[in-house]
Amino acid sequence: MSWLGKDILYISRWEWFSDMEWWEVRNRPRMRLEYEDKIRQQSNYALAVSPVMQRSSTLSFGDKTTQTQIFGTNVDYMETVTEDIQLGRFFSNGEERSGARVTIIGNDIKDAFFENENPIGKYIKIDGIKFRVIGILEKQGKFLGLFSVIIKQFYHWGHTHDYFLNVDLCVSV
Repeated sequence: MSWLGKDILYISRWEWFSDMEWWEVRNRPRMRLEYEDKIRQQSNYALAVSPVMQRSSTLSFGDKTTQTQIFGTNVDYMETVTEDIQLGRFFSNGEERSGARVTIIGNDIKDAFFENENPIGKYIKIDGIKFRVIGILEKQGKFLGLFSVIIKQFYHWGHTHDYFLNVDLCVSV
């Protein structure tokens, strides 16, 4: 479990491993994006705070389509995980502020959609919306998902899914 990082605090409504009944966990308060700012302002130890939202989406490139979990986050994400960018880059502050339609894909998506082709600069669709690929995550397995988009873009599209959004916070200390 070294991929979790020894100096990372994960805050979530849901248990990762638990014998609690699902209805007990379901009744916990929902995480909110505003908690990111509160932790930044009130913590003397937080070096980076990164909200992570996830949901299921359809990805497509040309005639290829797949259903997968996508993750929305912010520029601090790379400070709160042990993953690295294999090729390309992560998104910038400017891209986050503007809600640019850029994305980082995992190796499984790269292999499924692009095979031996370089995906950097190419466009894929997420639920029918075009995003430019700017990076590829190092291969880490499937546990943490395959895909990342800017949280602002993630949050502002698909309001009908808001009830199903899962927000977690990762804090690097």
